[in-house]
This record gives sequence, structure tokens and C-alpha cells, in this order.
Amino acid sequence: MIKYDLGVLKQTLRNSPEVAAAYLFGSAVINASVVNDLDILLLVYPDIDKNIAYFDLVFRISEALALPEEKIDILFFDLQEADPDILYEAVNHGVLLKNESPELLGESIENLSLYLIQNEFIITRAKQLRHEQLEVFCAD
Repeated sequence: MIKYDLGVLKQTLRNSPEVAAAYLFGSAVINASVVNDLDILLLVYPDIDKNIAYFDLVFRISEALALPEEKIDILFFDLQEADPDILYEAVNHGVLLKNESPELLGESIENLSLYLIQNEFIITRAKQLRHEQLEVFCAD
């Protein structure tokens, strides 16, 4: 189980100019009995190289919180790379830690909503198929 200072995390993110918005989500915000890592959803500005930002931010957060880097799990708000279900969960059940660009965050949330609406049938059918496959697997 890890312990962290939410104020220090917020300050670290506020001092990160590449971050437009950030959410803490997952076990750290649902009062789970065991928190093994910090799940952080980050929205970076469009001109930021996410690969460089990832390593810089993991390092800065781990240093600020005195946690091993492997305990920091960063997910970028990117519909092309991230699971939309996880993005939805983070935005709707996470804790907003930073929002320096309400327009960019609003646009990203709107795009996520549109994606989920446009793909609702496909997403529902995929979940049904996974459930059916699991039932077949467990029955054997």
C-alpha cells in the first residue's frame, strides 16, 4: 500500500506547464483498502510531445511524492491511444486536480462523449461477446 500527499501531487501538476488538466482516478479515489499505484489522467497541450512529457512527469511526481516511478501510472486523454471506458471512468469518477484550460478539457470530454454515442452499439456488442466467451471458457 502506498501513501501520498494529495496537496503535493496537486502542486506538482500545477507547476507542470505542459499539463492542461489532470484527474486522479482508480483505487486512490474510491477508498479502496489497498492503493498500489496512483492512476493519473493527463490532458496535455496539443504541441507537447507525449513521450517526453510522460517520462518527465513520472519522474517529477515520483520525486515530489517520494514514491517509486513504477507506482505512478499516467494515462493521456487521447481517444486514439487510451481505452474510452477508462477515460470515461476517470472523468466521471476521478478527482479533478488541475484545469488550466477549460476549453481544451471541455472539447476532449465532448469528443469522448461523441465517440461513446457513435459507437454505443459496437461497444455493447463487444462487451456481450466478451461475456459469452468468458461463460464458454469457464464452463469447460
